[in-house]
Amino acid sequence: GAPGLALEAPKTTGGIDAARTAFLASASPVIARRAARALIECESPLLRVHLATTLAACVAAAPTAALGEIPRGAWRDVADRFVAGRDGDVFLRIAFKLLAAALVAGHAPTDRTLVVDCDVGARCAASPDDPFRLALCDVLRLRCASLPRDAPLRRLLA
Repeated sequence: GAPGLALEAPKTTGGIDAARTAFLASASPVIARRAARALIECESPLLRVHLATTLAACVAAAPTAALGEIPRGAWRDVADRFVAGRDGDVFLRIAFKLLAAALVAGHAPTDRTLVVDCDVGARCAASPDDPFRLALCDVLRLRCASLPRDAPLRRLLA
C-alpha cells in the first residue's frame, strides 16, 4: 500500500462525531432556517421526520443560533402535530426532543412562541394519558422550577 494511507476502519467514531458537532455548531443557523421553512411546506410524513431530526440536531449543537432562525410558523406546525399526535410515534419522539431542547435552552423569543402562541403547556396537559405530552409538561415544569420567580418564562405561565 501507499505510505500514509490507512485502509483500516477507524476504531471509534469520536473524530467523526466531533467533526459533525463542529459542523452543526457553525452551520446551525443556515441549516435550521432552511429546514424550518421546508418543514412548514412539507406534505410528506417521512420528510417531516427528517426535517424535524435536522432541527433537533441544530438546536442541540448551537441552541441560541439555531433557535433564532426557526420561525413561528414552524413552531406552530411542530406543536400542532405533536399535540394532535399526527405522523406517528417516530415524529412524536423527534418532536418531543426538539420541543424539550427548545424549552430547556432558555431562548426568550422561542419560549414566548411555544408557551403563549402555541400554548404547548396547556394543550399537552389536556391529554395526560399520552406519555410524550406528559413528559413535555414535566420539562416545562422543571424548567420553570429552576428559574428565579421574576423570570420571563415564569411570568408567561402565570
